[in-house]
Amino acid sequence: YDGGIILAGSSNSLDGDVSSNQGGLDFWVVKLNDEGLLEWQKSFGGSNDDVALSIKQCMDGGYIVVGETFSNNGDVSGNNGNLDYWVVKLSSSGEIEWQNALGGTGLDVASDVLEITDGFVVCGYAGSHNTGDVTGHHSSLDYWIVKLTKAGDLVWQKCYGGSDFDYGRKIIQNSDGDLIVIGEVKSKNGDVVGNFGIQMIWVLKLNQEGELIWKKILGGTEGEGSGDIQHTSDG
Repeated sequence: YDGGIILAGSSNSLDGDVSSNQGGLDFWVVKLNDEGLLEWQKSFGGSNDDVALSIKQCMDGGYIVVGETFSNNGDVSGNNGNLDYWVVKLSSSGEIEWQNALGGTGLDVASDVLEITDGFVVCGYAGSHNTGDVTGHHSSLDYWIVKLTKAGDLVWQKCYGGSDFDYGRKIIQNSDGDLIVIGEVKSKNGDVVGNFGIQMIWVLKLNQEGELIWKKILGGTEGEGSGDIQHTSDG
């Protein structure tokens, strides 16, 4: 909102622009001003690898950051086992307001986050088979969409996919208030219908309760990968 830039990724450095490290890779969040000059930078995580994959500015001027964590110490608490979604709410100056580790005993990776009127929706993929926070899991990896309150508490979670590897990547809110999720699927069963390739792009439209409205599969007989999604002026 101030014309600057916010960046999130990962770092295992402890020199140059990086002033702290909890161990392994940390979430690294960097704020630049409108001329590209460094205003502040912060490292968050624990003694294992923690990788930020998406950041958005919130309505209150703070930031919401999501990614994956292997840690269960330092800034990270509540890891359910192995790799969890890690959701971190920051103030406008980069201080942690709350954090939540979500997942089960398998590999769960948060790829993108969206703020809506009454909370946050996180998408990614879950490898935890009906353990911890993950229910309704099919097999291997599923799209995993999670709704949180503004305070970071779990409201609902939904798994979509089949018996193979299905990766949720990006989420937006459409002009009608519904949610659009994109990613890639290798499954040819379960929720995935019409996959005739090695890996295809899968688009889901969900309501604000996470229930499926429609789904669309796109691609050819070889491999497709989803990159990004935006809405257009015609809806």
